[in-house]
Amino acid sequence: MAQFHEDPALLTKEKLKSELLANNVPLPSADSKKDVYVQLYLKNLTVLNKKNISAPAPDTFSSDEEMTAPLVSNRSRSGK
Repeated sequence: MAQFHEDPALLTKEKLKSELLANNVPLPSADSKKDVYVQLYLKNLTVLNKKNISAPAPDTFSSDEEMTAPLVSNRSRSGK
């Protein structure tokens, strides 16, 4: 699962471009300022963090799978 930066303004313009391209986000014209790329990143990629967090991981423990311990009696079943 990919994690996206909460503050993409810390990334370089080139890193923003490569991240956007890697996630199939169409890029603006080449003469666009870094802020345009930051806004695209926030709109398209940081939203994915929220989706990934809200979906439980497949190996997450669920309480409905909890097994109860068998009852153990102090009496012997042999009848002695």
